[in-house]
Amino acid sequence: MRCNSWLHHVIGPTGLMALLFFISSPAVAEDIGYRTKINLGYYQIFAAESTISVSERSAGLGIALNPEDTFRTSLEQDVFRVDARYRFTKVHAINLTWYKISNRGSNAIQDDISWVDPDGNPIELSAGTQVDAELNYDILKFNYLWSFYRNDKVELTSSLGIHMSDFRAVINAVSQIGNSSSEDPADLESSVPLPNVGIGLEYRVTPKLSWFMRADLFAMQYDDWEGSFSDINLGIEYKIMEHFNLGMGLGSTNLRITEENKEYKFRFDNRLTGLNLYLSTEF
Repeated sequence: MRCNSWLHHVIGPTGLMALLFFISSPAVAEDIGYRTKINLGYYQIFAAESTISVSERSAGLGIALNPEDTFRTSLEQDVFRVDARYRFTKVHAINLTWYKISNRGSNAIQDDISWVDPDGNPIELSAGTQVDAELNYDILKFNYLWSFYRNDKVELTSSLGIHMSDFRAVINAVSQIGNSSSEDPADLESSVPLPNVGIGLEYRVTPKLSWFMRADLFAMQYDDWEGSFSDINLGIEYKIMEHFNLGMGLGSTNLRITEENKEYKFRFDNRLTGLNLYLSTEF
């Protein structure tokens, strides 16, 4: 199931052209230090809680399940994470974050499962059915940063951008009741871009050691869906040489998506907490 994309309603064609022009335009010549910073990280997600709920609107047929318990898929894993920033001036910059979680699992379900497809047709799985599932979760965040206060020790920033979460569960079931064997594949899919606002703090303890805090929050309702999320990161960095830093951060992301139309209601609740160890380069 996929939510209708509304990204064009958020910024529109004119906004996209303006953004591309702004990014491609040469920056004003001034001494702003390093313009580009790229963090390549090992992100260990050590705590993950997820719930998927799908139900039919009129009859109430549906299910709420935990993918790890039902399908033996887990979002607790080690993934590659990228964070990047580019400064146009001392006070204007853009920031990008991306990581992807993918996991497969297999399990004989203990209870009957019922949900609906995108057309509202019921899908039923009986207890004892062997289920093979694949769970994919992509997170992409793109922000504009404004540094509204800055000195040799402290930098305070505010941000405005888009948080894109793409969730997909591919379920392939084979019934093992009696001598019969039937496949009943199904997809659960949702992709929702949420605008976000945020605030950040970076404090330089010494010329080589600094710590930071960043928080992004938003909640919004639009057409058939509503969503909310929070993304909070705390960390420290140490400069090991002129163009390279070592960093360690703790991040927590909470996401809730609900899509409701005349055929079905889909809901995805997710919380991820992880430790990010990264090598940073500045130039």
